[in-house]
Amino acid sequence: MPPAFDLPQFARDSDRWAKAPADDSNDKASEVRLATRSRIDPLGTNEAWARSVIGVPRVRVTGDALKRLPLDHRAGFLLSLMDGSLDLETIIEVSAMSHDEALALVRDLYDSSIIEFTESNDR
Repeated sequence: MPPAFDLPQFARDSDRWAKAPADDSNDKASEVRLATRSRIDPLGTNEAWARSVIGVPRVRVTGDALKRLPLDHRAGFLLSLMDGSLDLETIIEVSAMSHDEALALVRDLYDSSIIEFTESNDR
């Protein structure tokens, strides 16, 4: 199944954003990391990763930046739950996805710097 976005254009944009100054917004860096993230799990299983994170997930990029990312409806739904009020376990449970699938998506979002884990529910 082909991606739901223009892959050649995304590659050009990723190259351009990778060369952007370091003080540029986190949004563009997230897009590059998402596009280039390896599917190999060098840090162990997603389960081990989930046990190592502390706090609640919260989206760290702007809404406009999210619109530009090559995210599918599953990732979008998970992001809609990440307002800092639900812990990771609860998000996985209410996702209506398999545990492994939801956890892999959350880890991809984290590794791409789209979400972060914060220790409090304070905004």
